[in-house]
This record gives sequence, C-alpha cells and structure tokens, in this order.
Amino acid sequence: MNEDAMNTLNNPVGGSDVLSIRRASDQGFSVVSVDNSVKSVVLDNSVSATAPNLTLTNDNLMASTTNFKAVDFLSSAGANKCALAVIANCSRADVFQITSIAGATLNYVSGAGGCVPGNIPASGTMASYIAGAQVFPINTTSYYVRNNAASQPSLYRRVGANASEELVEGVERMEILYGVDTATTSVESGNHGVVQYYVKADAVTDWAKVVSVRIRLLVRSDDNMARVAATPLPFNGFDIPADRRIRRVFSATIALRNRLS
Repeated sequence: MNEDAMNTLNNPVGGSDVLSIRRASDQGFSVVSVDNSVKSVVLDNSVSATAPNLTLTNDNLMASTTNFKAVDFLSSAGANKCALAVIANCSRADVFQITSIAGATLNYVSGAGGCVPGNIPASGTMASYIAGAQVFPINTTSYYVRNNAASQPSLYRRVGANASEELVEGVERMEILYGVDTATTSVESGNHGVVQYYVKADAVTDWAKVVSVRIRLLVRSDDNMARVAATPLPFNGFDIPADRRIRRVFSATIALRNRLS
C-alpha cells in the first residue's frame, strides 16, 4: 500500500494493514482512432459498451446488462485528469495517463503533463491502434479496517474515488503477508514457484520474487461474551487488549497466477 493511496482512505485503524489492488476495469470502451502526433485517443460515442449487472431480487440473483457510451467514461471509473487507462487489442496493450479530456477524446501529453508519474517522453509513442481496440479505465480497490458509525471496527472497501462501503462488521485487524520465492530456476532444488518465507511489505526486497499473498483477519464479537477476560492477543505486531470478547483469526493464501510459470 503506497502512502498516496493510504492518504485517500477515511480514518483507517492503526495497527491494521491496507490492501490495494489496481487493475483494468471490466468495462471497455471502443476506440475510433489513435493519433500519436497529437497524443490523443478518440472513443466511439455512438456505440455503447456493455457491462454485466447483477441484482438480487426476491432472493434470486438476476443478470442484466448496462449500456455505456464514451460520455460515461468518467463516471464509470471515477476517472479524471491524471487517471490511468489501458488501451489494448488482440496482440498488445499500452498503459497511459490521461492529461485532459475533451468530449470523447482522451489526451495524453508526453512527459509529466502536470501529472505524476506522467507519460513516456516525446521521443516515444504508444503502438498504432486502429478502430476496434478497447480502452479500459484502471481502478484501484482498497480494503481496510476502520470504525463504523456504531464505533465498531469493520472491514471497508473503496473503489476509485467513490465513497467507502462497509463489508463486514467486527473485523478488528487485517494483516497482509507476501510469499517470497528465492529460487531462480526450476532446477534449483526443485523449489521454483514455491514460497520459502512470508514477510511484511516493508521487508520485500525484490517484488518480482513475490508469488503469493496471505491475508489474515482478526474478527471479534460485538459484545463481551466470555465469562472471563482473555490474555492480551498478539496480532500483526500489536497486542490486542484483554477483554471478554470472543476472537477468531481467519486466513487465506492466494497464489499470483503470473508468477507460477
């Protein structure tokens, strides 16, 4: 979790980790043309993009579609000046930073262009894309712990610049560990793709060697349920004060697909 992303969250609980996932949106927008000479991507505002929409009605999960046009690009992703996007066809993709938007045209000035980190220098351009390529907004989804309106710790999710939404009440802390594979080849002790140890983010020295992520949640009851107070519980480098709440730790380990070749 970088410091800039951390600063956009609302009152995260101290002593709890934050997980942020940055990826291309599921919703793509059709490209009319790309002009590398003026650094612009024109989106098709006459053809709607389609995105899946799931709703729960009378305990039944109903699937429908929502149609979007280029004018919906901003609202769909909370995108604005300096937002990131990816343009792709069947053979390649380029990530670029939007420096301004005029109607259905996305501009990407070379260099900083008033944005951080900025685009590639003027000497470089993206590939030549033709009509039919797709542009996908890049969204950041963050999961973190904060106190809700009832002063109970809860797991929250925030997508892009949208308001945070509460997912699960009673989540007191979250810990994120990264599995590191120190082997360099498949013949090295037969351990390539196998985790040798798990560490915190600030202890990772080479992110290319991270092959899995372990997520641990400390969940507690809302009220004092036990007859006697428990001893202080160490979690994520901190001691949870002793009280009569019941606590459990839930853990999940997730392999990173592109690192398990």
